Amino acid sequence: MSSNLENTQNLRTENLNVENSNIENSNQNQNSLIQRKNSSEIQEDVKNTKKGRARLFEITFQKKWYMLASAIFSIIHVAFSFVPYIFLYLVLKEILPNLADLSQINGELLTTYIAGIAGSIVLTVLTMFISLMFSHLAAFKTLYNLKVDFASKLSTLPLGYFNQNATGKLRKTMDENIESIELFIAHHFPDLVGSFAAPIVLILLLLYFDWRIGLICLIPVIIAYSIQAISFGGKNKIIFLKIYQDSLEEMNVSAVEYIRGISVIKIFNQTVYSFKKFHTSIMKYTEFCIKYTYMCRTPMIAFITILNNVSFFLIPVGIWWATRTSDYAAFALTFIFYMIFSAAVTSPFMKLMYVSNKGDVIIEGILRMDQTLNTPSVIESPNPVPPINVIGRSVRFENVSFSYTGDENNALSNISFTAKESEITALVGKSGSGKSTIAHLIPRFWDADSGTIYIGNTKIQDLRTDDLMDMVSFVFQDVFLFKQSVMENIRIGKPNATVDEVYAAAKAAQCDEFIRNLPLGYETIIDSKGVHLSGGERQRIAIARAILKDSPIIVLDEATAFADPENEYKIQEAFKELVKKKTVIMIAHRLPTIRTAHQIIVMNDGKNEESGTHDELIQKGGAYKKMWDAYNSVLEWRIVQPISQPISQSASQLQSTSIPTANGSNDSTQRSVI
Repeated sequence: MSSNLENTQNLRTENLNVENSNIENSNQNQNSLIQRKNSSEIQEDVKNTKKGRARLFEITFQKKWYMLASAIFSIIHVAFSFVPYIFLYLVLKEILPNLADLSQINGELLTTYIAGIAGSIVLTVLTMFISLMFSHLAAFKTLYNLKVDFASKLSTLPLGYFNQNATGKLRKTMDENIESIELFIAHHFPDLVGSFAAPIVLILLLLYFDWRIGLICLIPVIIAYSIQAISFGGKNKIIFLKIYQDSLEEMNVSAVEYIRGISVIKIFNQTVYSFKKFHTSIMKYTEFCIKYTYMCRTPMIAFITILNNVSFFLIPVGIWWATRTSDYAAFALTFIFYMIFSAAVTSPFMKLMYVSNKGDVIIEGILRMDQTLNTPSVIESPNPVPPINVIGRSVRFENVSFSYTGDENNALSNISFTAKESEITALVGKSGSGKSTIAHLIPRFWDADSGTIYIGNTKIQDLRTDDLMDMVSFVFQDVFLFKQSVMENIRIGKPNATVDEVYAAAKAAQCDEFIRNLPLGYETIIDSKGVHLSGGERQRIAIARAILKDSPIIVLDEATAFADPENEYKIQEAFKELVKKKTVIMIAHRLPTIRTAHQIIVMNDGKNEESGTHDELIQKGGAYKKMWDAYNSVLEWRIVQPISQPISQSASQLQSTSIPTANGSNDSTQRSVI
């Protein structure tokens, strides 16, 4: 039995390996497609970007021949859709004069007309199907290219761009704005062509049989569209579309933020109403839509009512005309035909209005897509330095200054220091002092406003972005793991790593033991049903990634901030493996973790206030000494019994209570804080 279980487990593991291999191959294919455009090609596209309807049709006709075929068949479809009315006129012409004697009706001719009606309906459906087939083929190909281009563009943007643009906004652009283009190409464009062709055919038919009655039928159309143009045209429409898209974006951003913070909201037993930003964005969108709906109510009702009641204009004219005609049979034939045909007037004009309005919404979405595409990419050096020619792996800042977009104050001011190879350089200081900004400038999340950053003897701008990323590994405070197997999550550090290399990295990161205890070990899908990893375990998997990547430069951004004591110990053990013979830049708030650092830089308001080793800075008695004393004083804090308890009892308890100090001993003379 145990043999069967083992065989079953081996088979399951093999299947998972095959599946993961397929996923990896798929990802590699996708990555190669995403990389098919480099930064310069994308920027060249942007230079020629049009705006408004011109931009919409530029995108629509990326697959020109498909769209031309779709347009031609859409026009043919429109033409066939009116043929049944012509045959109907001929049927009436055959029947009405012979109502007194039905035997005079030419049955064979009548059968031909009826067959013509049926045949034209079949051809109408067939040509519409062919038109939509071509438009859908073009739509899917164009949508694929747009998404690949958009993803490719995102990959060339400075990483700081994503800190300044919320995930919800970019998700809406990718999932909604770009998706809406597919809807326009696949459905709205054939409808648009048909909507322009239909009125032309319709007007020709209206004027052909009797131009006088035909003009009467056009009067309500002119009135309806005049109302529409006055109510919804010009600046009103532009303002509406901007507010509408802004409201949707704000609601998307707030929704993503709300969902991410749901655990905090639940812990404090709050509801959506307590999350002010999300609730406000919903109410703002709702209020705008209601106001706009009320504003549109009267003109829209008038438009639909007038356009759907052409016969209301036709009947009075017909009565007046009937009293003045001498050929009642001819008049009756024409009038009955126009009464029936007037029902066909509504559809093409309603469709034209609908498609036009939808096009305006899509144009606003394209504008937002182009805002991202127009964002300057990371500027690559025309003559990049190969990594093999970079001498040394130290990191050197020379008079570096930087400010965030829209902020008048410098985040960094004339920062100069060198983080040497095989040494640990620690950055400390209060929040907002510039520590993380220094770390983010190294891999070019942003480019410095002035000054120069070197790796070894080479400016980071002279390195290809991919080469720079290969040289630097990050271990962030907040860890993101993909919903893939643990194996694949660690392999992100080195996609072509062998299984043994992954195992070795996991062991070095102190996470091999808990991974093997998961339901499927290294093949366990993270965050799958019944699988939950603690913050410390996630952090160690992230460290395993960095160990596997084996970059010469390591940036640690307060990686133990949220770890419990046991996990912190194991993370510190993992760090010992990670930082061996590496240039390490560590951002720290827990000062004891950087006592052994070779260099400590104290940041204050974007400036290097002082630097040195721990002992040197303590002797100076400056800002670092104050921070160290403040940290040690915090360790002496304790919670005492409430004031309402008898003092003698509280005092006795205080005398018998002690907590460990920084050096691990117990001290019963520590301060009390109530």
